[in-house]
Amino acid sequence: MKNIPTETLLENFAQCVDDEENSKYNKNRRYLNAKKRRIEYELKSRGFEKWQISEKADEIIKERESEAVESNDEWIMPSKKNLKSRIMYIEYKGGGILGDGRIGRVYFSKSGKSLYYGDKRFSSLKGNGYKSNYYDVDTGEEYWISGFKKNQSDKLYGGNKGVEIDDDVKEEYLDIINGKNN
Repeated sequence: MKNIPTETLLENFAQCVDDEENSKYNKNRRYLNAKKRRIEYELKSRGFEKWQISEKADEIIKERESEAVESNDEWIMPSKKNLKSRIMYIEYKGGGILGDGRIGRVYFSKSGKSLYYGDKRFSSLKGNGYKSNYYDVDTGEEYWISGFKKNQSDKLYGGNKGVEIDDDVKEEYLDIINGKNN
């Protein structure tokens, strides 16, 4: 590490911090934490204080995030064949409390933090939505996404009037509703 430039070490430290926060598995976190400590030790030997290292890492992470937002690269849906999926109820909440609803197949990201339906990518509102629990990452529109009910009263205030069922899940959905597939 002695031959690595200081800026590169700071960037590697920031990457470890970012990866550690987003890591799902403890084994990977331990590896990243150990790597981060080695880099931190080397930076301290070059005269940096711990607070300076953290401050620089935060700056680098914020700079990367702003560059990602500014880039015009279009988001590409991950391959659905490796993702877990489930038939769910999706209701658009942009127009108020009552919205258009449908039953369709929702895919879950590997980390479980994102949901995919059609060409939309959703992220959790983490309890901060009003009559909604997810938002469309690209547009900010709010949605209610949940498991469907066997009694078909999926809408927020009951009933299923106006709820459409996607063709690709219709047969499986009806089998579940009618008790043929438990």
